[in-house]
Amino acid sequence: MINLTKINTTNVAITRNETDGPVVKKDYVLRDVWVNPKYIFLLEEDVSLANAHSVQPLKEGLDSRVGFTKMHIAEKGNARQISVVGHPNIILNKIRDENE
Repeated sequence: MINLTKINTTNVAITRNETDGPVVKKDYVLRDVWVNPKYIFLLEEDVSLANAHSVQPLKEGLDSRVGFTKMHIAEKGNARQISVVGHPNIILNKIRDENE
């Protein structure tokens, strides 16, 4: 099992103002998750989170250089997707280290 940090949206608020139109404000929460690497079948960069983080930090104290990964996990004949903190190369290295 590998320990990763999952990132989730908790609250979404949409407001309007006359100059910018709709303004979407999201709150994010970080949680530790343990994942069995045998069930991970796809890793890809989470470009949406990376772009949002480059504009404004998603969470106070989160390094501006950090990347995000969409992880696809096989689960009882289905697939589940989670977003985790770390660039796909870093996550892949954690998986490789676990398998050694």
